[in-house]
Amino acid sequence: MAGASVFFAVPGRREQAIRLLKSGSSRLDVVRSLKCAYATFLSELRRNPEFRANVLQAETAGKQRMVRTIMRAATRKRNPDWKAAAWFLERKYWREYSRHNPDVITADQLSASIGRVVAAILASVPKAYHEAVQTKINEIVRGLKHERESRNAGE
Repeated sequence: MAGASVFFAVPGRREQAIRLLKSGSSRLDVVRSLKCAYATFLSELRRNPEFRANVLQAETAGKQRMVRTIMRAATRKRNPDWKAAAWFLERKYWREYSRHNPDVITADQLSASIGRVVAAILASVPKAYHEAVQTKINEIVRGLKHERESRNAGE
């Protein structure tokens, strides 16, 4: 954690991060602009409650700014842009309005499938092995969650 506090001790770095987030930049964009590791940014968030609060507030302000821009384009009196409204709906209410790739399964579908596979495996092995099998499956699921969180870190 000392690395984060040293990096963010340089005057203006926290403020630069906040400015970028308010403009609509992602956290990943921020760390790239600051030339720091994502882990350093996360460490500072955990270490510094004031910075964390400012980051959350800036992210909200950035989102609101973008939504206002999209809604202005969608609802302007002269030449309203229906595509802006459609774009907003596809992202805000993606489960209802986005195009769905038939070859992609949702997290809920994956979870249900894993549950069925686990039940089939446990039904096929002696009870003495159930705990070891369940432990291994839990490790695999945790790994999947970690991969997903890593992929989503830049949002």
